[in-house]
Amino acid sequence: MANKQADYSSLVSRRRFIELTGVSGATALAGCSGGTDQEDGSTSDTNGETSSNTDPSSSDTVHDAELDGVNFLIPKNVQFNPYNPNNYTQIGLDYVFDLFVQFNYAKGEFIHYAISDWAVEPEQATITIRDGLTWFNGDPVTSRDIKTQFELQKYTGGELWQYAESVEMDGDTKLVINLAQETNPTIVKHTIAYNYTSVPHSVYGEYLKKIQEAESEEEENKAIAELTEFAPTDPLGCGAFEKQSADKQQAIYTRNPDHPDAENINFERYRSNYTGGNQATWQALLSGKVDAAYTLFTPSRIVDQLPDHWRVGKPPSNWGYGLAPNYNKSPLGKREMRQGIMYVLNRKQIVNNAAPNSKIYPEIPTAIAASQQERYLGDEIDTFESYGADKTMTSKAEAKFEEAGLTKEGGQWKDSSGSVVELPILVPSGWSDWVTAAQTAADQLSSFGFNSSLVSKDFGTVLKDWSNGNFTLASFYWLPGGARSAFPYFPIAHQLTPEYSGSSGSSITWGFSGTEELTVPSRTGSGTETVELKPAVKQLAQTIDEEKVRTQIRDLAWVANQELPMLPIAEKQNQSWISSKGWNLPPEGSDKYSAKWPCSWLPRQGDMTYAGE
Repeated sequence: MANKQADYSSLVSRRRFIELTGVSGATALAGCSGGTDQEDGSTSDTNGETSSNTDPSSSDTVHDAELDGVNFLIPKNVQFNPYNPNNYTQIGLDYVFDLFVQFNYAKGEFIHYAISDWAVEPEQATITIRDGLTWFNGDPVTSRDIKTQFELQKYTGGELWQYAESVEMDGDTKLVINLAQETNPTIVKHTIAYNYTSVPHSVYGEYLKKIQEAESEEEENKAIAELTEFAPTDPLGCGAFEKQSADKQQAIYTRNPDHPDAENINFERYRSNYTGGNQATWQALLSGKVDAAYTLFTPSRIVDQLPDHWRVGKPPSNWGYGLAPNYNKSPLGKREMRQGIMYVLNRKQIVNNAAPNSKIYPEIPTAIAASQQERYLGDEIDTFESYGADKTMTSKAEAKFEEAGLTKEGGQWKDSSGSVVELPILVPSGWSDWVTAAQTAADQLSSFGFNSSLVSKDFGTVLKDWSNGNFTLASFYWLPGGARSAFPYFPIAHQLTPEYSGSSGSSITWGFSGTEELTVPSRTGSGTETVELKPAVKQLAQTIDEEKVRTQIRDLAWVANQELPMLPIAEKQNQSWISSKGWNLPPEGSDKYSAKWPCSWLPRQGDMTYAGE
């Protein structure tokens, strides 16, 4: 544990960093169009290699071989406490823990995994733990473990407790979640699904006990701080691979013979190599030094150079590049300033510079994924402000900046003190597409009269800066990611309720208060309308009737469109790379590549097996 006690206010501002959806700590902004579904079967590469869905159960042999993957965090610094945002594991999460419920994006279907069955009703959900699932020490995974996991989320901002009233054990393998009010079952399913079996009671029970037995708020806050500072580097997991070692360059995970899917895995080790960013990872793929990259933005010029043995899985991301304006950095706390910036930014140009083959820009900047805007906004879409998706709207931008109290002198915008307004943009240094997007945005703002430049830092430092509000404009994702983001409730909650814990990858403190009442121009006529944000978002979660849901979504999307707590710029899909050189794989285009992440999911299913030298 850290020697210095963090104060509780800073801890709760980071509490959204819960078990991840697959964004896994917010990886590189990758993108390409989705693949087409094909029937599984055998195919042959152009280089003569066989690519087939081979059943490893036909042989009892476990080969002394390893699958080489990549990692964007220094392996020895990685820790596995889902309640601690600092250096929280990325792809290692998928090795040592089991996802509750997987999701196939091509089919739009949930796939039960650590949770083998569920019954989800508007007022109650019952989940059943998979038979034979054990922790690495041999203890079975039980309802006590899952109950501890959920109850700790109660004190760390877990999303479940926006809907749940209590959780109860029903024997050793079942858990009953009693909902506080009638809740949309789709929301409940997504909320349950994107958890990992990462909280053994034998490890975390003591933290829960301290919190529950605290006799004062101060004592409780201290106990929560101890939980969020706990940083285990050798996790007690239950997944298909167990961590064995880690240094600055690599982590080694070995096959867990006691896992229910062990018979599907015919290789002994998974090596996670530190690459740090896109450039080094491209070189690793080109040189054949790795067999997989779980997510990687790869432009056409690199794709064209890759050997034919590379397969790409394209599970949609529902995630994308945006800017979070720090409300505490004047004048960004003024709505007119944020609107002015949105009028300046040419989103089409930013996307064209960053990755035109794999990115799209939302026509309407709001809390709805670009692919879902027509569906949910319908014939009212034209009433929403576009802010000039493919151009800078100069006159409107200037008017907004003047409303924000700025003056333009000598071609530069100055604040009330006479200083040129500074708009530095924080961005992870290794994420080449985000860097390009941020640089283009900075160039556009500079050309318009602001002092704007990049603040480029390594990903681990950026994580801390996000959490601590140490930025002016932060490159950040405006959609929480995963299958859930196709349902607007989740991106709406992500943007409009700061305490929202949506398992979206990491937390950000940007000064938006989520005030109880927010007044915006009327959506349906002249004048203004006042919205109580938290009750409105909560009401959306509890609505079952589809027509009412659609109306509530439009109302809240309008608020996001006017308030702009985050500035949506681009939306992407993933590129997940796997080599068929030495590995049996499903054919290209198979929907089996449409679950995150193929390099960790396919081996568990017997769909990626070692084929020999």
